[in-house]
Amino acid sequence: MILNAFTSLEENTSRLENLLSGKQDQELALEITNRFPEIQDFTLNVQSAKFPDFELYEQVRLLYREFLAKQREIVSSGFAAKAESHIAAQLRLDELEHYGDLLTRFPILLDYLKLESGITQP
Repeated sequence: MILNAFTSLEENTSRLENLLSGKQDQELALEITNRFPEIQDFTLNVQSAKFPDFELYEQVRLLYREFLAKQREIVSSGFAAKAESHIAAQLRLDELEHYGDLLTRFPILLDYLKLESGITQP
């Protein structure tokens, strides 16, 4: 297809305006000749046409790019916060596990901790 998203908005608009004003489009004529070699000596005259609003498509494309960039930013910042929280929780669990091992190996430390904190035994 000659008019497509890979050509610029101005180029597509200009070509469509030329076609609608009755001017010949050599690229279109060449494409028709290549696709249908059995057709010879033809004339193309566009009397009416409907085509999409290329400016609207361009605006939507740019807005969608912005949306994806913002979404990527939010997701990555959320992952960073989640990772920090996970690391902090893991470090705390490791610390508690270490204390548990010490208290299992040396139960007398419980009495020492009670004395240090000023807790009296009943």
